[in-house]
Amino acid sequence: MNGDNKDEAKKMKWWQWVLMYPTLGISLFGSVPTAVEFYRSHTQDVPFGTSTTAEQQYKLWERNLDCTPNAKVKSVTTKVNAHVSVTVCPSGDLLVALQQPNSPQILRWIGVKSLTEKSLRLGAGLLLGEAVAGEKILIAGADTVLCQRLVAGRVHRRVRDADGKCFDEVVNPYNGVVEKRVPASSCDSNC
Repeated sequence: MNGDNKDEAKKMKWWQWVLMYPTLGISLFGSVPTAVEFYRSHTQDVPFGTSTTAEQQYKLWERNLDCTPNAKVKSVTTKVNAHVSVTVCPSGDLLVALQQPNSPQILRWIGVKSLTEKSLRLGAGLLLGEAVAGEKILIAGADTVLCQRLVAGRVHRRVRDADGKCFDEVVNPYNGVVEKRVPASSCDSNC
């Protein structure tokens, strides 16, 4: 009879083990959201726990892709040489660009719908607050977007700076980082 118990244990299916040891099943089930977040964060190249926000940023880039080449930009530069510009699209969405010395440029969208939500409003305020930080503000010229398009999950843009020089940029739409900025071969508005 002792041998029969060993044979029965060997014949148990995986789901029987889960029923016998419910904490095992609960812990495996509970780890699914963490595994999904880990995967999404890794594929979007954003910090763990921010993939939902990154996906919202990507959707705002898609929705406003045609806006920025035609929109007006307001810019300021702080006395510590941090450059902040805001583009207002007809949709009401805002594109905030932050360029600090010796740092890559960061672009973040603030959706018009999110302006009514307290937590996102606070996040947008912190982004601008860190850039301006109570410093004396000077009005400065901003980059003009000549054209942009989505290619292989990245935003490819051509911009003209305040000095009239043109650059081709590649922006990660999930985290807003300008990954590449090189002088453009022309200032043509066709990307």
